[in-house]
Amino acid sequence: EGRPSVEMDLLQPNAANSCPLTPLTLLERCATVYGDCPSVVYNSTTHTWSDTLRRCLRLASSMASLGVKRRHVVSVLAPNVPAMYELQFAVPMAGAVINNINTRLDARTVSVLLLHSESKLVFVDCQLHSLLLEAISLIPSNVQHPVVILITDEGASPLISCDAFHATHEELVERGDPSFDWVRPSNEWDPMTLNYTSGTTSSPKGVVHSHRALFITTVDSLIDWFVPKQPVYLWTLPMFHSNGWTFTWGMAAVGGTNICLRKFDAAAVYAAISQHNVTHMCGAPVVLNMISNFPDAKPLKSPVYFRTGGAPPPAPVLLRSESLGFKVSHGYGMTEVASVVVSCAWKPKWNNLPAVERARLKARQGVRTLAMTEVDVVDPITGVSVKRDGLTLGEIVFRGGGLMMGYLKDPEGTAKCMRENGWLYTGDVGVMHPDGYLEIKDRSKDIIITGGENVSSVEVESVLYSNPAVNEAAVVAQPDEFWGETPCAFVSLQADVEARPTEKDMIEFCRARLAHYMVPKTVVFMEELPKTATGKIQKFSLRDVAKAMGSSPASRFCSKLHSDPPTMRATVRAEIVGYGGKREELMGNAHSLNMDLLKPSPANLCPLTPITFLERSATVYGDCTSLVYNSTTYTWSETYRRCLQLASSIASLGITRLQLVSVLAPNVPAMYELQFAIPMAGAVVNNINTRLDARTISVLLRHGESELVFVDFRLRSLLMEAMSLYPTGDRRPILVLITEDGASPSLNARFHATHEELVKSGDPGFEWAHPETEWDPLTLNYTSGTTSSPKGVVHSHRGVFITTLDSLMDWSVPKQPTFLWTLPMFHSSGWNFIWGMAAVGGTNICLPKFEPPVAYAAIEKHNVTHMCGAPVVLNMLSTAPNAKPLKNPVHVLTGGSPPPAGLLLRMEELGFVVTHGYGLTEVGGMVVSCAWKSKWNKLPATERARLKTRQGVRTLAMTDVDVVDPVLGLSAKRDGLTMGEIVFKGGCIMLGYLKDPKGTAECIKENGWLYSGDVGVMHPDGYLEIKDRSKDIIITGGENVSSVEVESVLYTHTAVNETAVVARPDDFWGETPCAFVSLKGDIAATPTEKDMIEYCRERLPHYMVPKTVVFMEELPKTATGKIQKFSLRKIAKGMGVSPVSRL
Repeated sequence: EGRPSVEMDLLQPNAANSCPLTPLTLLERCATVYGDCPSVVYNSTTHTWSDTLRRCLRLASSMASLGVKRRHVVSVLAPNVPAMYELQFAVPMAGAVINNINTRLDARTVSVLLLHSESKLVFVDCQLHSLLLEAISLIPSNVQHPVVILITDEGASPLISCDAFHATHEELVERGDPSFDWVRPSNEWDPMTLNYTSGTTSSPKGVVHSHRALFITTVDSLIDWFVPKQPVYLWTLPMFHSNGWTFTWGMAAVGGTNICLRKFDAAAVYAAISQHNVTHMCGAPVVLNMISNFPDAKPLKSPVYFRTGGAPPPAPVLLRSESLGFKVSHGYGMTEVASVVVSCAWKPKWNNLPAVERARLKARQGVRTLAMTEVDVVDPITGVSVKRDGLTLGEIVFRGGGLMMGYLKDPEGTAKCMRENGWLYTGDVGVMHPDGYLEIKDRSKDIIITGGENVSSVEVESVLYSNPAVNEAAVVAQPDEFWGETPCAFVSLQADVEARPTEKDMIEFCRARLAHYMVPKTVVFMEELPKTATGKIQKFSLRDVAKAMGSSPASRFCSKLHSDPPTMRATVRAEIVGYGGKREELMGNAHSLNMDLLKPSPANLCPLTPITFLERSATVYGDCTSLVYNSTTYTWSETYRRCLQLASSIASLGITRLQLVSVLAPNVPAMYELQFAIPMAGAVVNNINTRLDARTISVLLRHGESELVFVDFRLRSLLMEAMSLYPTGDRRPILVLITEDGASPSLNARFHATHEELVKSGDPGFEWAHPETEWDPLTLNYTSGTTSSPKGVVHSHRGVFITTLDSLMDWSVPKQPTFLWTLPMFHSSGWNFIWGMAAVGGTNICLPKFEPPVAYAAIEKHNVTHMCGAPVVLNMLSTAPNAKPLKNPVHVLTGGSPPPAGLLLRMEELGFVVTHGYGLTEVGGMVVSCAWKSKWNKLPATERARLKTRQGVRTLAMTDVDVVDPVLGLSAKRDGLTMGEIVFKGGCIMLGYLKDPKGTAECIKENGWLYSGDVGVMHPDGYLEIKDRSKDIIITGGENVSSVEVESVLYTHTAVNETAVVARPDDFWGETPCAFVSLKGDIAATPTEKDMIEYCRERLPHYMVPKTVVFMEELPKTATGKIQKFSLRKIAKGMGVSPVSRL
C-alpha cells in the first residue's frame, strides 16, 4: 500500500473542507443566535441582528440589480452611521470590493481615489454630498462616472436636490430581495476590501485584502482582546480606518451591540457610555487623550476596555485613563495588515509594579497575535535579526495570514514592501526586548542621525508630552552643518495653559530628562500640527518645513529661538489640503490592470498551524504554569523547551516528514508534550485509545505504519501483547517508554529509551519543522468503528488551527484558564484544547484516571475554571456521594448523546455551567454547540434543560451545517419534525480516511458536503437536534461503540443465527449496547444471557460488551429482508434502564 508519507500525500483538499474563509458568514450565524438582540443603535434607531441580515441581503440584491459584479469596487463616503455598518457586509455580499473613503479628505483626493479604484457605485452620507459631487466634477468627462446613492439621516440631512443621485440607501433596502442568494467568494483569496493608506510618509496606496485574511484577522482580534459574547461597542474609531480594525465583522461574530456616533465628541462619548453601558471601544491615542483630559470626566461606573494603536500613548495619558476606569491595551498594526497584529499582552506579575512602570510597559507594542505567524526586527539591508537587547534598532517585518494581497495597480510598491524572502517590510523602526516584546522606535524616515548617533523621535516626543503645557508634539530632523542632523520639535500647547513656555524652557525641560544628543536644538510653536485625513501628524510636511528653515549656526549651542511666522503656518496648511505627493502617480493604467493580478505571496501564504501557539505562549506566559501533575509542575517556557528537545530527539531517530508516531498514554504531561513535539519533528501524531484491546491496537499500528510508539508504563503489557500479534517479518516500530518517578518499571531490550531520556538528550535550540503547506497532515485519529472497522481520520495543520481558535471563541475561553483534563487527550486530540490551552496560556491539570473524588479535589485545590467530558462524566460528578456546591463556577463542555434534563439541572445546582455540543472525529472537534440565548434564562428550569440538550448551531468557522434528504440532498423542512441526514462543510473537516479512498468518497460527496451518518431535525429557530445514528453508533460513557463490530463477534458464536445490536438508554452511561439474538434451531445447549455476555467479554473491550441480551424467535425485517433496527430501538427504549447495567 506504500509508505505512509505517500499515502498521506494522496489526501488533498476537497470541496467540503476548502470552503473559502470569509467574515460574511459571521452575520448569518449571528442572525440565528442573536436574531432578536440589538445590533445597531443610532439616536432613536435600533436594529436587531435579524433586521441587519435582512437589510444587508436587500442591499446586496439591489446592488446586483444595478449591475454590480464580482471584483467591482463600491465606495462609501460616510461617518459611523448604521448605513456605513451595513455596507461592510452588503457590498461584498454582492460580490464586490468595498472601498471606505476617509471623510477627512479633500475633493481632489477623493476624485483621484475614485478614478484609481474605478469605483462603479458610491454611497455618500447626506452631510458629505457636496464634497462628493465636487470630486466627481473633477473626473474627466471621457471616464464613466460612478452611480451615486445618498445616505439620508433624519435630523441630520440638509435640503438636497435628488437630481444627482440614483436613489437613497433606504430605497435600495426597500427594493431588495431579503432572500437574495448572496455571492460567496469563488475562493478565499478573492479581494474583499480596498483601503487607501493615510500617506504618513508618502502618497496614499490602495491596499487590497482578501476574504481569507479578514476572516483570520477578525477572529484573531477577538481572541487577542478577549471580547466576550454580546459586548456593547462604541464606534469612536472611524469605520473607514481599515474597516474599523475588522471589528465591523467582529461584532457580528459575538453578537455585540454597535453604538454609532456620527461625530466624535468627548461629552457624547461619556453620555453614550452611561446610557448604553458600553464595554468596549477603540481609537487612536488622540482619542484617549481627549477623553482623559475632558474637564467633566468622572470615574466610570463599570470598566470600559479601550484598544489603541499607532504611536505609543504617553505614560501620563495612560495613567489618567486608568484612573478613570478605562482598561487600555496598546497594539500595533497598519493598513497593510488590516488590524492590530502585535499587542501588549499583559503579564499578571506586572500588576504589582508602580504605576509609572506599568504605563511604560503598556506603551510597548508587545508580541504577535495568535494568527500572525511571525514578527521580527531585522537589519534592513542584510535581513538578519537584530539582537534582542531592547537597544539595537532595525526594521519591523511581518509574515502571516492577515497580510494584504498587495497594492492595487502598484506592482513595484508591492514588491518593495512584500519581499521575495517571505516578509512584509513595514518601514517602521523598532527594537526587540530580551523578553520577546517589540517596541516601535520610529518610522524609518523619522530616525534622526546626529553626530553618528541614532535619535528616536518617539522617545523625544514622549518627554515633550510629559510637559503639562504640551498638547501635541512631533520631532523631525533639521539639517545641521556640524552634526549632520539635529532634532527639531514642533509643538502645539494646551488651550488653557496659563504660562506659555518659551523655546528655551522646552529645551531645558528636555535637557533634564534626555541624553544631551537627543535634546531638540530647535522648538517651533504652532497652533495645530498638520495631520493626514486619519489624524496622523504629517511628519513629511514638517520635514519640509524644517529643511526650509536651513541650518542654524547657533544650533550647536541650543540658544537660537525661532518664532512661528504666518507664512510657515500657511505652508503647512497648504500641505494638508494638497495632501502631499504627486497624485498623478496613483492613476496607473486604469483599464489594463485589475485585482486579479494580486496573488498570494510567501508573506501571506504562511501555513496556518497550531504549533505556533506554543512559541507565543512561551513568550507571553513563559513563567506561568503550563502543566500540573501530582508533584510535577512545568511553566510554559519549560514546556516549549522540553517539546523542542523531544522533537530534536525524535528527528535524530530518523523520523521524517509525514511519518507516523503513535502515543498510547493516559492524561499525563508526556502525552501533552508529544502533541507538539511530534509535529515539530515533521511527523504526524496518532493518539491511540487506551481502552482498546491488544488485537485492535496491533491492527491500528500496522494500518498507520507507525515508525515510533510512545507508551505509558501502565500500558506496557498491553502494547507488548499488540507487538506479539505482528506477522513475522513485518517491520516493527521503535518503542519509547513513558515513565514516572517512583512508579516506573525498568526498561527491557525492546525499548529504545524513556521519554525523559529523549527530552534530556535533545537540542533546545532545535529548529522545528514547519509544515510545507497548511494542508500537510498533523493528526491521525481512528474512529471507533462507525460502520465496521476503525477508519483513520487525517486532519491538516490548517484544519486543526481553525478548529482550535473556533472552539476557544465559541466557548468564550478567557486568557489563562485552569483546565482539568477529565476528557481523554486521545479523543480527537482532546477536542483540540491541547493546542487551545497553549493559545491562551492556560494551566493544564492532568488526571491519568477520572474519579469524582479526585476531580472535586483538583477543582478545589487548583481553582479549576474549565473542563470537558462525555455525559457519563457529568453523571458521575453529579451522583458522587459527597458532591457539594462549588465555590466558583466551573464551565463544562460536553458532547455525544444529549445529557438528560435531570442531569443538567443537578449539575446547575452544583455550580457547573454546562454547554452541550456536537462533533465527530471527522470534523475534529465541536462544530455545533447550543449557543445560549439570554431570553432563555427566564424560562423554567426544566425547559432550560430541554433546550440545552439540543445540539444547537454551527460554530463560527464551520461554513454550513444542514439536515438533508440523504437521497435527494435537499434540505429538510425546518419544523423540528422532518428528519434527514446531518451534513457539514467548512475548514474544520478532515482531509479524508487514510488508505481508504472509497470510504472518503462515501463520506465527502462531490456536492461539497460531508455526510455525517447521523439523523437529525432542524428546528424553526435554526437549531439542530440529533435524533438517531444512521450508522448505528452507540455512545456509552463517552466512547463510540460500533454495533457492527459487536454483531461480528456475536455471529462467531456457534449458536447464533441472527443478531442486531442497538442502544439502550442508561441513566449512568447514557447508552449501553443491547443485543437482540435469534438462535439456530439445531443447537444442543441453549446459551443464557449471561453466557452471551461472557462470550463477548472475552473478545471485546469491556465498554463494547452488551449489558443486555434479548432472545427472539425471529428478528423484525423490512420487505427486502433487512433487520429493522428502528423497531428494535423502540423495544430497547421501552425496556427502560437495567439496574445491572452500571455493574
